[in-house]
Amino acid sequence: MILRQFYIDGPGCLSYLVGCEHHGLAMVVDPDRHVDKYLELAEKLDLEIIGVVDTHLHTDHVSGNTELADVTGAEIFLPEAAEATLEHSPLAAGDVLEIGNVRLTVLPTPGHTPESISLLVWDVTRGEEPFAVLTGDTLRVGDVGRPDASQPAELEGLARQLYHSVFHTLAELPDSTIVYPGHATGGSCGKGGGSVRLSTIGYEKRTSPIFSLRDEAAFVEFVTTQLPERPANHDRLRELNRRGAPIVGVVEPEPLPLQDAVHYLARGAALVDTRPKAAFKEKHPHGAVHLELGPTISKRAGYVFYPEETIVLLLDSPEDYETAF
Repeated sequence: MILRQFYIDGPGCLSYLVGCEHHGLAMVVDPDRHVDKYLELAEKLDLEIIGVVDTHLHTDHVSGNTELADVTGAEIFLPEAAEATLEHSPLAAGDVLEIGNVRLTVLPTPGHTPESISLLVWDVTRGEEPFAVLTGDTLRVGDVGRPDASQPAELEGLARQLYHSVFHTLAELPDSTIVYPGHATGGSCGKGGGSVRLSTIGYEKRTSPIFSLRDEAAFVEFVTTQLPERPANHDRLRELNRRGAPIVGVVEPEPLPLQDAVHYLARGAALVDTRPKAAFKEKHPHGAVHLELGPTISKRAGYVFYPEETIVLLLDSPEDYETAF
C-alpha cells in the first residue's frame, strides 16, 4: 500500500495519494488545484490515477478534482449529501472504493459541513482492521473542523452532528487507527490544533482536549464559541466546488510592457505589489495593494478581490511568478 501526504504551507491544507503498487492504481483525496505534484508522484511510482475523492465541499480552497480528472480521465467522487452538480459519482454510507488491494470505506461524519465524510483505509493483504482513516476536516490533531464553515445559521445543529461524528463514529474505531486529517495548523477551518500532521485514534482519545468534552452541551459550547472570523469567500468557494471549478490547464505567465499594464489599470484592474514590505513602504505605485509574495498569496488575494476582477502583478523578477501561483 502507498499512502502519501501533501502539505500546503500557510493554509495548512493536507491532501493524499492512496495507491496499490501491486496493481499500479491510485486515488487522490482532497486535492488542491496545483495537481502537478500528484501527477509527478504517480508517474514516479508507475501508478494510474483512477479516482479523485473530496471528503466535503471545501470552503477554504478550490478543489483540484476537475483538473485531475481532465488530465487523467479519473472518476470524481463526492459525498451524496453534497448535491454537487458537476459530473461525479455520489458516495453514501458504507460505499467501498477499490484500489487494487486497498479499500476505502465511506463513513458519514457530518458537522464541519452537512455532507462531510471520512474514509477508512484498508490493506486487504495485511489484516481485517483498518490501517488508517482520512478524516477530512471533521477531526484534526487536537481539534475539529469549525461547524460554521458551510451554514453559519445552522451552527448549533452542525455542532451536535460533529459531536456524534467524533464520539459515536470516529472514537469507535480501533485505537491503532492512524488519523490523517485534511488540515494541520493554519487555515480558516478550525480554531486550534498544532503543526502535527497525523495521529492515532487512541492518542487523540487520551490527549486531545476535544475528547475530554464527553458532555454534548459542553462540546457544543466549546466548538461554537471564540471561532476565528469566517472569511467572506467561504460561500463562494463552496458553491464553486459544488459546480466544479473551470479547468485551468497550463498557464504561461506573460510579462506586460508598461504601456499594456497602464491599459489594464486604466480600465479598473487591481495592481498587486508583491515585493517585500520594506520596499513597498519605501515607494510603491499609487493605488497598489500590498500582498507580499509567499505560499498563501493566492488565498489572501481571494479575501481582498472579487473573482471577476482583473489583477496585474508587480514582481521583483519573472521567477517570482512560480511562487505566486
